Amino acid sequence: MTYRPPPTAPHILYNHHPTPILIVLCSRLAVSPVTLAHPTDALRLTPQQIRIIKEEAVRSFGPGVEVRLFGSRTNDALRGGDIDLLVIAPEPIPERERKRIHFVARMQMRLGDQPIDVLVLDPEVKRSPIHESALATGVAL
Repeated sequence: MTYRPPPTAPHILYNHHPTPILIVLCSRLAVSPVTLAHPTDALRLTPQQIRIIKEEAVRSFGPGVEVRLFGSRTNDALRGGDIDLLVIAPEPIPERERKRIHFVARMQMRLGDQPIDVLVLDPEVKRSPIHESALATGVAL
């Protein structure tokens, strides 16, 4: 007997190559699998925008932070939408909210005036459902 995924669930599989291959299988929609060279290939951000986001995250929150993109910008089939970012810090961030606001302002200056939503997660932040969703679906930049 072979495994058949539930008809409504898209599935993401990574093979064991040094660069993961993302395969999206949409059995219910009868769409052919799509193979991408890397999970970030489906992002609706340019390499320059990704570089700016990472630079500004380190500038605002310090070295060692990880930035994940989540929401509609991770789906190349969708259009529009704001830039939803999750910044993950391994250590508590003093003045977290002030730094978050500063980060958003710097991003808008460098990327242009567009909607940017930022969640910051450090060991002192109580996780909410939106944090869990961003962690589960976000793509590391």
